[in-house]
Amino acid sequence: MDKTFWKEALKQFGIGVIFALMLVIFYTNENAKWEKNAANDQVRWEAVLKQYSDDQKRALDAIRACCMESHTTGRQP
Repeated sequence: MDKTFWKEALKQFGIGVIFALMLVIFYTNENAKWEKNAANDQVRWEAVLKQYSDDQKRALDAIRACCMESHTTGRQP
């Protein structure tokens, strides 16, 4: 084993370490983006669910009011 072998081995090891570090940084950034997007999606879905619930309540109130009106006046809707 001569000096050039160890020199090349250390160079390859250094390149491997750099690639591993780049992979860790990429993974960390992607994970942070995914968590942020998941949190935003949860807020959006909660807003949609609340709107749906409110709309359902208003629709049922309108049906109830219509039925009560037709029941008290004797008219069919």
